[in-house]
Amino acid sequence: MKSPCILSLVSILLSLPLMALEGLKLELMAPDEPVVIEESKLEAIAMADAADEALQKDMVDKKLDPADRARLLEMSRAAQKAELGIELTYRITNTSEEAITIIHGGDATINELELEGPGAHKLPFTGMMTMEFRMGKPLTIEPGASKEFTIEELRYGKRELSRWVVTKPGEYEVQLTHKTKAGGKQVELVSKVAKFTVKAK
Repeated sequence: MKSPCILSLVSILLSLPLMALEGLKLELMAPDEPVVIEESKLEAIAMADAADEALQKDMVDKKLDPADRARLLEMSRAAQKAELGIELTYRITNTSEEAITIIHGGDATINELELEGPGAHKLPFTGMMTMEFRMGKPLTIEPGASKEFTIEELRYGKRELSRWVVTKPGEYEVQLTHKTKAGGKQVELVSKVAKFTVKAK
């Protein structure tokens, strides 16, 4: 049986990440005005996204011949590079009475996005990446202060190599989970859902 002193120490250690978490607030802001995208671009992205799904399936089936696989790969890359002009902003606010230092950027910071809507499609990065650990920078947020950052083209994940695309006009909902370090401990912040509209022209 563990002694009361050990149990008290464990309880204190388990509470430390929660203390850092309670001192930080995450807000996600999406465009207020509708994002207008050319209908031809939405159609092209839809085709590229379909190619990506076919490639994912072929990783299991392995039924495509090399020429078809190369053609689909080229189309899939078009979806990864497509510029939709959708930019999100997130704000981290220190709600505590003491300064909090977080690590921002590099491999210590990961943004995960969840997007819902009529044409929301996830394109996880499946290529190769270098193996070194990229250091982020310490960023101190004073009590009551905030820091704002942008997410361009709905990119997410490690080094923002993955992304979401939209293939149809309509209403979309997006939520951000921001993973970083504060006080030497891993911290996970979750925003409320933000909404934006996509219109075709």
